[in-house]
Amino acid sequence: MERQSVPRLRRLYFAGVRRLKKEGNTTLSPFEALRTDAKGLYAGLSKDLQRAESNLIFNGVVNRIRMDPKLRKRVPLFSIHDSLLTTPEHIDLIDRYIHDEFSKSNLTIQTTITRY
Repeated sequence: MERQSVPRLRRLYFAGVRRLKKEGNTTLSPFEALRTDAKGLYAGLSKDLQRAESNLIFNGVVNRIRMDPKLRKRVPLFSIHDSLLTTPEHIDLIDRYIHDEFSKSNLTIQTTITRY
């Protein structure tokens, strides 16, 4: 299956919204409407959303730190499943970078910070 970009996922979402409005259906979400399409338009949605998020995090946040000579050696960053782990003094920087990367794609994200 081809990897879906964030703009493509947004277009698919709004295609689902239009379909629901046309049918007058209020019980399905836009993505469910696409998934249940007779053509099987979007069976792999969850995987594509995970890939899109992963691309934003690794191609955006991680590369941004890795490419900055001042940050590369100072900011420890580990990924654990769907989380990023860093030291307490770098939490705000990482959180800001995450929000910056998602906003570039016109997406809003809510992050949860857990201190260990």
